[in-house]
Amino acid sequence: MSYLASELSNLLLGFTKDSSKTDQNKLVISKDYSLNYNETNRDIAVDSVRYSIINNGIYQTFEIINDLPNDAKQNFKFEAYDGILKMVNFVLLPSPFPLKYYEKCCISSTILTEVVDEMSVNLQLLNELFKPILKYDKFVRDLLSISNEVYGPGGRNITEDLRTHISRSDYFIHVENLDRESYEREFCRYCQYDHCLCHFGRTATSGDEKPDFKLVEINLGGCSLSHYSKTVHKVHNKVLTTSIIDLHESDKEKTDKLVSEKKTLHMNNDPDRSFTLPISESHKAYLNKYTPIFGQKRVCVFLIPDINFINYIDTYFISSDVFDKYRIFVKTVQLDLLIDWMKRKMLFLASDWEYNPDGTVRFTDYSCYGSKLKPGRLVLNLMANPNFTSVNKSNLFEVSTVYSRDYYDSSEMVSDDAVNLRKLIEFSDAVKIPNSLLQLVNSKRAQMYFSNPKHIDELLSSYNKRVKGVKRNKGLSDLVKGTWILQVDPSLESSVEVVNDAIKNPHKYVLKANREIGKGLLFNEKLASRLKECSNNKEELSQYVLMKKISVPSQPGLFVKHLKNGSFEVFGYHSLTELGIYHYALYDGNECKVNEANGYLARTKPEFATGGGLSAGCGFINSVLLF
Repeated sequence: MSYLASELSNLLLGFTKDSSKTDQNKLVISKDYSLNYNETNRDIAVDSVRYSIINNGIYQTFEIINDLPNDAKQNFKFEAYDGILKMVNFVLLPSPFPLKYYEKCCISSTILTEVVDEMSVNLQLLNELFKPILKYDKFVRDLLSISNEVYGPGGRNITEDLRTHISRSDYFIHVENLDRESYEREFCRYCQYDHCLCHFGRTATSGDEKPDFKLVEINLGGCSLSHYSKTVHKVHNKVLTTSIIDLHESDKEKTDKLVSEKKTLHMNNDPDRSFTLPISESHKAYLNKYTPIFGQKRVCVFLIPDINFINYIDTYFISSDVFDKYRIFVKTVQLDLLIDWMKRKMLFLASDWEYNPDGTVRFTDYSCYGSKLKPGRLVLNLMANPNFTSVNKSNLFEVSTVYSRDYYDSSEMVSDDAVNLRKLIEFSDAVKIPNSLLQLVNSKRAQMYFSNPKHIDELLSSYNKRVKGVKRNKGLSDLVKGTWILQVDPSLESSVEVVNDAIKNPHKYVLKANREIGKGLLFNEKLASRLKECSNNKEELSQYVLMKKISVPSQPGLFVKHLKNGSFEVFGYHSLTELGIYHYALYDGNECKVNEANGYLARTKPEFATGGGLSAGCGFINSVLLF
């Protein structure tokens, strides 16, 4: 085991009051342990928080503080952001993680992209899969209706479109039958797990005992937190340097060894590239496929942030980075403004046009709000009183790519206007990240289907026949099958045994609403209660997926939590770490141009927490030290 892992454990022990060693390789730490206050520990914590914030380790809460008067626009007063800025909650020290599993998670994620893409082009399968829940799920009903209208007979051919996936696949390490009853727990000194994984890090496993890694979910619209992950990696890199490596300055051999290990084991993490690169490549692919109407400099990207603008820093960094690195203009625009543009016919679809003698543009065939939509270029006209007969090019933008962090749950597509806007965007030639078909495949019900081992081979076989270019799944389908954990539709008769077990042992299951990310999850007694409530009308349960809980080995954790007005606390508790792999793929019709994994999100939560979301206060950003 590495010197760095051993020194990291020493640093951890310096923070804990009640820990002890049973021998040189084991640590005993109670569940709720007190922390040892001294000036060294205080300095590490305060410096880490300040370093995090200066690197944009801040996000927004829901509390809106702007209250502009009615005449604000006339007085040139506007909102650049809403809400109160808070420090991102993070883990003070990086957590060890097996290198072998990290590599397998990366490979698995790229193969899952192929599975997802194949399912997304099969509209018939999606109609059959979602038919049972349309009665209960307006969000899916609207998305499916849009998909059928846009990509059904006579509409766009999805297999000829430019398609881009930007995803994050989340995994937990899974060990069957973990003992979690004792107040005190014994941890390995090196890997820091209560179930030692040292020999699973790089070497082949031996014997019957074999941990696995299981897929929690794939995120598309909710694929966020990349910039915060990069920020916390920087924080941990500084801690490892100043609090471990620099202390051994007099021992050159050991210092060189620690520096080398930090470089390879605490490897650089730059997940923002999984957003900025595919967005820029989507823009380039669009320009290669379509001749711009108004010239290349009048082609832009739309970035649609969350409707509440949470994670504003995380989102806006992408638009800034795309411009800085690739000189592509990105308009970061919220849903309400897009709807306003659509209703004022400033945002429309152009199917044909001509150039007037004075250099202005005349749109001879177009569709817009209030008319029947048809495929065309997505155009923004910024004229105060827009028309379609004589428009100066300086007022016009053509949209190459629409990257949305919005539209991933029902609260963002409630109104008819929001549905009509989504339909307008889907009909356009712009690259949609994600398109409505991909978003349907990203729902919990679809993930229950495509993650099932009996469907993976079928989907990959169809994919390999359809797609040329880059392929990742050759001989590796078993790797993806191994990420499956029991998931069922609780409304079916075939699921009765699982449902009954969940009612008796709700702590072993989670009931998932058919949404992206962790919204609408039910645990413990709420889970059992919901299953019982629907016992006389099981059809209602079709809007959920009942999933067996993943059994995750724990590690000691030091959590840095925002309080208020620049203050924070550090507390210790046994922790569970979820590894999210960022990955992206670009398709030109049925040719895969690229399918890569790049960067990760390590999100750690106290063992007592049920959810894992950052904004909900359950999750803490972390980084990993590979072994």
